[in-house]
Amino acid sequence: MLISLKREAEIWLSQFSHNFDDYMTAKKLISFCHLIRQDDFILSMNQLIDINFSNEIKTAFFVEKELRKNKSIPQKMYKVNLIPKPGRRRHIRRAYGAALHPIQSPRLDSHVIGSEALIAHLLSKQCSLKENQDKYFLHPSADEFRRKKIRRIVIVTDLIGSGQRIIDMLESLWKVETIKSWRSYKKISFHILCYSATEAGEQRIKHHKTHPSIIKLMDCPTIYNSFSSSEISSIITLCNSYGSFAKEPLGYNNSGVLISFSHSIPNNSPAILSKSHSGKGKTWGKFFPDPYNMEGSYDSILLSFSKFEDHAYKILGMNYMKDFTDDYKFNQKAAMLFLCLIGKGLNHDNEILHIPHCLPYHILNMENQASREKLVNIMGRSMTSKGRSLFNKLLEQNDKMKKAVESQSGFYYPTQLRAPKS
Repeated sequence: MLISLKREAEIWLSQFSHNFDDYMTAKKLISFCHLIRQDDFILSMNQLIDINFSNEIKTAFFVEKELRKNKSIPQKMYKVNLIPKPGRRRHIRRAYGAALHPIQSPRLDSHVIGSEALIAHLLSKQCSLKENQDKYFLHPSADEFRRKKIRRIVIVTDLIGSGQRIIDMLESLWKVETIKSWRSYKKISFHILCYSATEAGEQRIKHHKTHPSIIKLMDCPTIYNSFSSSEISSIITLCNSYGSFAKEPLGYNNSGVLISFSHSIPNNSPAILSKSHSGKGKTWGKFFPDPYNMEGSYDSILLSFSKFEDHAYKILGMNYMKDFTDDYKFNQKAAMLFLCLIGKGLNHDNEILHIPHCLPYHILNMENQASREKLVNIMGRSMTSKGRSLFNKLLEQNDKMKKAVESQSGFYYPTQLRAPKS
């Protein structure tokens, strides 16, 4: 959800009030920040699963998490048995037993759980649905892999920043000789499912030996892909200057990520956005809300769509369409609005995201519904003949409603400017 300049933002910006140039730079910075509510995250992730893994191929889901390491080598996902074999080889290595737990702290003296708790709950509900019980499996055992003939491995996370944790997860699976053998015989494929990903993280993961495909909802906004070259320089200077209290002012690996979730704040984001600080002579308040301080219900998604729909139609110059679609179901409204956005030339996600109250989930849902109704071609985002016909009818309907309102008694607008008679 693209942030608008509200009271919370004004409070945060007051920390720059002594310097006008810094104030304007900071204002520009937060205008490109995204705060993702829990409802939006869950709905979007579920829809990504439904769209991309709806066929009957047996799928194993693994929750991305921090793994314990021995000399920088992550622990294996499965234990391995040494089975004697006649001939030149003394034994073969065969995976057995349960997989590592979906939720487990890497340290025994500090049980802090991050986003894996929410993702594990989301996947557990998907796997427990009646229609999915023999299709989806959460961290299945090695025996279940063989018995159910699972052919797809999907690692699920909220954000790919540097890509290190995903690399560790892939290594944890790749180090198991049984899985490596299945992959070499093309019996399994690897996939990464995430809400958002940086370009650097994606490229790093794609070069892994498993050659996974990456499925995401949106590109991750960063300092480097959101601003011009001159703006990037001034924003980095701002983050380094005011975030000097942190070891890495631009976030882990200098990623400069401009996204935060209601369940977690990424460590890849600039310190002035993600960390508060109290020290001698200098205190700082962060911009991103603490986890779970921005939750809402499914009704909030519907309410936000209604607000987004209202703003969108006004921007499109179709002010009366909102009243026309009031009696339609949510998905029908979504399809028609997406058709109108495409018809009026708003073909890119970033253009739609800049409309007030727009959520990435709204774009995904609109796109999906319009495609199902065969109103648009997703490749290239163009209207079908059916979509063009409906769009023209909607334009006519908007004009009719406009004329009906303007013809009502008492409705007046001037046709020319002239001085009033004395």
